Amino acid sequence: MPQEKLLIRMKNIYFYSTDTKISHTSACLMQGLILLGGYKIFSNLDVSNIDSRGLSTPSIHLSEVSVKNHDNSEDILIVDERREISSKIFDPVFIDFYNNLSIISQIKRVVVLSMSDDVNLTAFPANLEVYIAHFNSQANLNPHAKPLPIGVSLDIIQKSENYLKNSKKRSKAIINNFNITLNQSIRAALELSLVPLLESEFQILAESMDNDEYAEKLTSSCAILAYGGSFYQNHLTYKYLRDLNEHNPIALAMNNFAALGKRTAVFRWDSWRFWEAMIFACPAIQLDFEKYGFVFPVIPTPWKHYIPVEFSDLKAIKDTLADALNHNEDYLYELGLNARSWTLENYHPTMYAQRVLDLNGA
Repeated sequence: MPQEKLLIRMKNIYFYSTDTKISHTSACLMQGLILLGGYKIFSNLDVSNIDSRGLSTPSIHLSEVSVKNHDNSEDILIVDERREISSKIFDPVFIDFYNNLSIISQIKRVVVLSMSDDVNLTAFPANLEVYIAHFNSQANLNPHAKPLPIGVSLDIIQKSENYLKNSKKRSKAIINNFNITLNQSIRAALELSLVPLLESEFQILAESMDNDEYAEKLTSSCAILAYGGSFYQNHLTYKYLRDLNEHNPIALAMNNFAALGKRTAVFRWDSWRFWEAMIFACPAIQLDFEKYGFVFPVIPTPWKHYIPVEFSDLKAIKDTLADALNHNEDYLYELGLNARSWTLENYHPTMYAQRVLDLNGA
């Protein structure tokens, strides 16, 4: 009797965006799932409508994602939480939405992804599987959540390969071309303190750049300022503000940290620019992960994968860089290559999909 072939049904994964666009993170995750194979991917939105930045916008393989209305027939539901909901958590609409998710999670796997700027101030239901960006161990309203980086697309990997093939010898220049945006107190503080120190040793490239010029500079400059975010201080640790907000349930909920590891924390710290730097092998100058409580599934090593910034000793950055380059003129070039290899090993879309969704066990 001939042996019967076992037919393994492909699992259906549905991405439900709560807004009019799909997040960059969900699109990278889709790319990883498609490369892994064995999954049919669906979405409630056209996947050409992605909220992405700079050099990173995903498109490769996304034509394989089917758009359809949500009918609850999927095996895994991924909710792409695109709204800033920290100030709306008592809104009946949001309460009903998450109550429904909790009911669905009893019969299938439900995953909530949130990359929102206010994610540090948003407490998600503890009974849901939640992945958040900007995870900070020093001030965390979601101890049950897991950290999730913004993500690296197949597109930026391919683009970086093309540019790195034709890269020139790197100049002694550091890119500092941040767009001026609101609520970027980290960048503003370091513009006044760190940048003047670096100017004594390096050329600072502060002019605006289009995407092509930016990509070229990433492969011809020795480093890039790649930090972002804002300072946070817990209102409830100050009696005046605690008394002022005594009857404000939203303010109390948004600042109700079980413990604030430091009087001041850094929120919204992950950035597109950091990942662009890493994949283009351009050494990223970023706040020290361990010092400021930043958490990824796998954390980069300071002075091997990135250049760490500590506010308490900014001069040490310039001195350490100068000393390292005096001993090895290729130090920054080698650091950049280490960073790129580390990123591809840990955050290629396929690794991203396997880690984020634990697909071996799903």
